[in-house]
Amino acid sequence: MSYIVSQGGFSSGIKLENDQMDVYAGGSAYDTQIFNGGSVVLHEGGTADKTTVNSSGALHVSSGAEAYNTTVKRYGYLGIGNGANAYDTTIDYAGELTVWGGGYVGGNTINEYGAILLSSGAVADYTVINNKGGLHVYSGAVASNTTVNQGGIFGVGLGATAYYTTIGYAGELTVWGGGTVNHNTIDEYGAIILKSGAVANDTVINDKGGLHVYSGAVANSTTVSQGGFFGVGLGAVASDTYIAYGGSLTVWGGGTVHNTEIDYYGALILSSGAVGNSTTVNEGGGLHIYSGATAYSTEVAYGAALGIGGG
Repeated sequence: MSYIVSQGGFSSGIKLENDQMDVYAGGSAYDTQIFNGGSVVLHEGGTADKTTVNSSGALHVSSGAEAYNTTVKRYGYLGIGNGANAYDTTIDYAGELTVWGGGYVGGNTINEYGAILLSSGAVADYTVINNKGGLHVYSGAVASNTTVNQGGIFGVGLGATAYYTTIGYAGELTVWGGGTVNHNTIDEYGAIILKSGAVANDTVINDKGGLHVYSGAVANSTTVSQGGFFGVGLGAVASDTYIAYGGSLTVWGGGTVHNTEIDYYGALILSSGAVGNSTTVNEGGGLHIYSGATAYSTEVAYGAALGIGGG
């Protein structure tokens, strides 16, 4: 059986299995349950609220249509097309939400083994990634205001961008070559990993959080707070870093840091082959230069510690 909801029409509580419902402009579907082989298509101007997409069911949201309060369960599928919008979506165990170019999703929650995939031109705003959930941002897509909780996975690919990301306890963000992340906060045991060609701007690393910058990656305007860890590897670059009370920055051989300020009980460690340019060491801060490392244009205040190794 096929269902059609046209202008001024309203459906409520329909269960679909091996059936299809089409919702057209001015029509609305409420509390729809989609099961095996069932589907709902929202055409331009159509809306759906409180839809549950179960195993092998599908909800397709076309340009100009909107879906609210959708739950995608195991092996269910939600597709958001160019010019379509979805709000307050929950992706449960092994459910999937794909957002195509020009589509928008806001207020998303991703639970265990659920996934949101953002294609080029897609936008996701205010997403929470829980344990074993995943948000994957591909070239040309944008994710804003994302929170990654314990065990959550957030991946930003080549040409993709993320803004205002919070990495919570034991969450992880991996940025691949050509990806950019701006305005990031890393909390306890959280981590951001920058692969070759990736860029991070305006990052705050809190207690026990970590920012790991690998060869060919760049980190700009980073603040390392008490207990935070910042590592710059071979061929990686960090600029405009502030190491606050109790924070630390370690630069491995072949890594380079520019314009670093070290405050009370903060530390900059230059390993063999590392280079530090334009470093300011304030009272109580420490700069440790090991054998084979180089520091240029260093300003050391009264009461600061400067250690230079042999060789």
